[in-house]
Amino acid sequence: MSVDCDEVRMALGAYALGALDSREAAEVYEHLGWCPFCRVEADEFLGLPQLLGRVTEADIEQASRPPRAVLDRMLKVRARRRRITQAVLAVAASLVICAVGGSIWLYAAQPGGGDETATVAIAPESAQADSPAADAQAAEPTRTVTVAPSTRTTRELTASRGEVHAVLRLRSGEGGTQVGVSLGGVPRGTKCNVIVVAKDGTREQAASWTIRAANGEVASFSGSTAIPMEQISRIDLETPDGDLLLRVPATA
Repeated sequence: MSVDCDEVRMALGAYALGALDSREAAEVYEHLGWCPFCRVEADEFLGLPQLLGRVTEADIEQASRPPRAVLDRMLKVRARRRRITQAVLAVAASLVICAVGGSIWLYAAQPGGGDETATVAIAPESAQADSPAADAQAAEPTRTVTVAPSTRTTRELTASRGEVHAVLRLRSGEGGTQVGVSLGGVPRGTKCNVIVVAKDGTREQAASWTIRAANGEVASFSGSTAIPMEQISRIDLETPDGDLLLRVPATA
């Protein structure tokens, strides 16, 4: 059972520490054998076991119980925040009392006591539109904010034709798209060009590789193209003479 790149990245730390069971470790090992992107991230965990081996019991105890100076500083900050919060609440309470008291005074000062109801007249929309402020607001051009739709940053493509089969891993970047290729079923010594074809017909060579893997084994290599990932229509794996080895569609 194969795993995708997201699952492998989540398991790299446990894989480096040897905490995976034999089946999970075998799946990660197989994936790293053909995916150059995950292999680069796995290399970052190589020194993790040695680094953790330097941690002593004293380091763990100190981390679990911070020094007294740190605790005192945290308590002072917390007390200061509590005083500020209490001051803000006191000011807010005084403003509420003033507002309620003012409302009671206005109510008592109305002629006829409390039998009359105070009303607030709201100008109709036509009258509001005649005001200079409304005219200025209407004259101001409308600004439209366009939110770009979220796009996937990675994509995995698979294709096969006869004995030839390939798994392609695309990753979007600032300069275009990175392309990782795992190709099998091609005779050893075959030169393979990775041709990226855009939706507008533009063709660009992303990589060129000579298959050195034994017949039947999978060869892995990578390249890049300036064509954005969302603009890629397909990827052709072909020889320098133009003979098509495999065509991998990039669109659903």
